[in-house]
Amino acid sequence: MKIKGKRVYLSTIPSFALSVLIMIGTILVVFGLGEWMPKLIKINVKICGDIAYGMFELMVVVGCFFIVKWNPKSIWYAPLICNILGFIIAITNPAFWKTSMWIVFSGGWALSLIASILGVWVGRRAAIKKPDKQQ
Repeated sequence: MKIKGKRVYLSTIPSFALSVLIMIGTILVVFGLGEWMPKLIKINVKICGDIAYGMFELMVVVGCFFIVKWNPKSIWYAPLICNILGFIIAITNPAFWKTSMWIVFSGGWALSLIASILGVWVGRRAAIKKPDKQQ
């Protein structure tokens, strides 16, 4: 009989579902912060947009790291699903490549790939260090 160690609840959810949850969460954060923050806190709309896109990238990078850490095979699709909002903006916005937005999103795409690779490395390393205990 195998004894299961302490597991994080989110690690039991399939990687595809976690990636979709990250995608939905980032969409809510970008539009929520971008629209409501200037009204709640009387600051410039551009600053709120920058904060919203920064939070978007941070959520995607952290999400990709943990998703791929818990399931290393998901490196092939987790970064793509999590970054779908950035891809849609890049395709549909004609001014995307003319403004500095492409730098932010391209940097986020690169960071999510790096975080995913680190997640695979950390996840496999943790699996090697913790062999299954048997009674």
